[in-house]
Amino acid sequence: MANAEIIDLIHRLYTKCREQERTIASAPFESSPREYVNQLSPPPGVMHCNRKTVTLFEDESFVSQLLLPLQTLTWKVDLYTYVTGALPNDPDFEGNGGSVMIVMVHSGLMSFTIAPGGGSLHRINAPTSVEPQVQLPPSGSGIQNGEYWNYTIAYQELMHLYNNGGNSTIEFNALYKEDFSRLRHKQSGIVTSNGVEFGSSFTEPSSIPRYNLSGVSVFRTTNPSAFPLTFSFDAYAFLDLSWLKLECLKTKQITVDLAI
Repeated sequence: MANAEIIDLIHRLYTKCREQERTIASAPFESSPREYVNQLSPPPGVMHCNRKTVTLFEDESFVSQLLLPLQTLTWKVDLYTYVTGALPNDPDFEGNGGSVMIVMVHSGLMSFTIAPGGGSLHRINAPTSVEPQVQLPPSGSGIQNGEYWNYTIAYQELMHLYNNGGNSTIEFNALYKEDFSRLRHKQSGIVTSNGVEFGSSFTEPSSIPRYNLSGVSVFRTTNPSAFPLTFSFDAYAFLDLSWLKLECLKTKQITVDLAI
């Protein structure tokens, strides 16, 4: 392809991006979850459990190296930490069955500028003392129904938590469930060597350039003395065409403390 043709294609692509940006505000959302259950907060009086909400990106624009807008992202994370099985000051914390669970619930809004060829990946990189457990929904779990791919996030874990000044324990059944759909595209979710990753990419035209962000990430550590822990969150937007590849990467960090 000659340089003049490439320049002309980029110009037309840029014009299309701007037109798409103007229509995103009036575009419909994908349907809200069919079922939503959040029972991740333990009862009052439980020790060494915490929840905090962090906004990583708020209506953040992702622009490529050619100044082409790729997407706009709002990404929020609800972080839940639980000390289970043993008290954190136990000298044999791991040997007595202790662990610290970290559950991250992702929400927000993705607004794609270009489809097909556009996409986004979200990576959470954990410190070496933390083991990634699962990313939900996992890749390949979608069920196709016409033009839609239906997904279910189903996390459930029985935890032994402490109360009464550490003199007694209770059984807490942590539960989170969310159903959602994607129009003409799939959502991936994998565990990597040092974290987790989830995302979507458009391989065919879609009338829905924006959708709600959904996902749950679960981590575990047996070393309470490693806190506070720092996790890094990568938001990666891309456009991958046969003749052109554009991308934009932004990173934020969150410090997770152990609740007293």
